[in-house]
Amino acid sequence: MTYINEHVLNNLFYMLVSIFFFYFLYDHVRFFQRKKAHQRLLLIACSSVPIILCMKYPIYIAPDCVHDLRQVPFLLGTFYGGWTVSFPLLLILLLARWVMYGYQFITVAVYVMMFVFGSLFSPIFQRLSRKQRLFASGVVTFILAIVATILAIVISDFQVTESYIIHFILVPPFAVSFVVLIVETLREALLVRSEAIKLEKMEVVSQLAASISHEIRNPLTVVKGFLQLMKSKDILAETREQYINIALEELNRACAIIDDYLTFAKPFPEKMEPLDVHHELTKA
Repeated sequence: MTYINEHVLNNLFYMLVSIFFFYFLYDHVRFFQRKKAHQRLLLIACSSVPIILCMKYPIYIAPDCVHDLRQVPFLLGTFYGGWTVSFPLLLILLLARWVMYGYQFITVAVYVMMFVFGSLFSPIFQRLSRKQRLFASGVVTFILAIVATILAIVISDFQVTESYIIHFILVPPFAVSFVVLIVETLREALLVRSEAIKLEKMEVVSQLAASISHEIRNPLTVVKGFLQLMKSKDILAETREQYINIALEELNRACAIIDDYLTFAKPFPEKMEPLDVHHELTKA
């Protein structure tokens, strides 16, 4: 029993390390923050590693029965990434299974079924709240395990043992819910930190506003003074031109201060795309 528990924990360890690695790269490498496609590639890579490791170091349930938790990272990638992530994971899983243990039709049938139903459930899962995701992920995983067991019995007259029920039907739903809890906690932590950075930034902006308003008042005072001087009727044209130039310089200075302030205050664009200026001007 100790031997079995160690391998169960090892399988969970592979998943948790891959999750932490995913969020570490997502948080520190801007490449993965720019586009959804980059995030999907990272999710595929970080989900395929525990899938392969779980198959490489399985759980020995009985002398004639070997099992692993590969369906947990597969379903998590499917729930969070949809079919665009699930389909590459399915190919990686089946290819690794074929290389390590050879081809088996029941494996293809079971995971194709999980791919189809998991992909259909993914849009619903992504609209759920945190608590709903914890519950729904466990329930759906349990249902898929039951369906997979029925499918295995129908296809190959599979013998369902007590150890199989524990490690294939009961353990995966709890494992999926536990890993979803870790994922949601990390996502919430990143969101809270992002909001904290924004609040800190806005606090700095509010502090700068007082000093910047003073800097803007100075050129406006200069402009006001020269405009009052230009109201004089006996002012020379050359002097008037000089006053206008000084006033314009001060206005440009005020505009530059405002532009610097707005550049600091406005949020950094999360998505950049080319803009057809001619089309926009024609439309306007």
